[in-house]
Amino acid sequence: MKGMIMNRQFLAVLVVAMLAIAGGTALGASPGTIVLAEDPTFLGPGADFPGMWEYVYDVHGDASPVDKVTLSGLDANEIENQWDWSGPSRTGSLRQKWDWRIGHNAYFDERGAYGSYAVNGVGPWILPGEEWSMDNTWHEPNDYSAAYPFGSTTYPFPKFTWAGEIADDGQSLEFISAAQNQVVEGLLLTFRIVHPYAPGNIQWTLLSLRREGQSDGTILGPKFAPFILRPGDVNEDGDINGDDIDLMGEYIRTGIPPTLGNYDLNGDGNVDLLDQDYLVLFLVETSAVDGVGDMIFGTQYGDFNLDGRIELGDLTRLGTYYGVGDKWSEGNANPHLDTDIELGDLTILGTYYGVSNGGVDAIPEPITLSVMGWGAIGLLGRRRSKARRRGSN
Repeated sequence: MKGMIMNRQFLAVLVVAMLAIAGGTALGASPGTIVLAEDPTFLGPGADFPGMWEYVYDVHGDASPVDKVTLSGLDANEIENQWDWSGPSRTGSLRQKWDWRIGHNAYFDERGAYGSYAVNGVGPWILPGEEWSMDNTWHEPNDYSAAYPFGSTTYPFPKFTWAGEIADDGQSLEFISAAQNQVVEGLLLTFRIVHPYAPGNIQWTLLSLRREGQSDGTILGPKFAPFILRPGDVNEDGDINGDDIDLMGEYIRTGIPPTLGNYDLNGDGNVDLLDQDYLVLFLVETSAVDGVGDMIFGTQYGDFNLDGRIELGDLTRLGTYYGVGDKWSEGNANPHLDTDIELGDLTILGTYYGVSNGGVDAIPEPITLSVMGWGAIGLLGRRRSKARRRGSN
């Protein structure tokens, strides 16, 4: 009798295990995870939303159906890439998302919920005439997983997700999927958010309603509350550095107004070289400190490493990127004029060589610097010439 009871217990455990294997998961298993498809990117002039931040997320399935995908702890009402859309049982606004359905012909009426769509896994192609259309540059259409019900390997269940919808409190973005109790492992969904706020920690949640499973975590995303902006932080990322000088110069050079509006630093109603001067001379952060250890703000043209001095380190940067770079940090001393690093930038560096935070330390004379600069650049040119010859042999 005792052996029979033990056998029954063993059979019961075996049946439960087999059911769990057949269903793909046990009750309460983790549905999956959300990761960044790329690092958060600041969008400069020429992008679809200049002056904004781009966040791209991948949703991966694990061992349970994913019925609901949520990002929270952000000001979702500030998401810029929103467009009206109404679909079956769901009204949403974030259409720049991609899943299994983007690679297949089925359900043509749902293509309006996607940023791009492929035909039979080939593509993707852009929906003609629709402003929300964009290529999925992060994944191929067939990278996305589909479920195969009833053990079939030929008939995929069309795994898809409705367009994203902002929660009533304005602090969450939600996607409802058509998981229908199908377990799908691998890449399920990619979605793109464009937002004015710089990165900070936000929360993500994947919910499996039918299996009562939930995954939670934190990830970089737009901060819920923007930090207090300081004059000179033109890209609103919390720092005042060479990136801000580059963007200021680009605005002056191209005349294309950015989305963000803190470029008129001197308050005269114009954005011009006076604003760039004010940024460089008085506002940019340096690694130099004063007598009590406080950061010194402001430097002079040619301080490419922002250490508060114009000296050999800056000359080395200019020589390294001469003819190939385009940023302040690479030796572009006049971003309001061009994106080339050439003689004009060397001349500016030579003019201020030896300057330290507004005061002059007699280091080399400008004429000495000129000789040094041309010698370094000449050597660099010979090295590149040799490299080209080696590559052609």
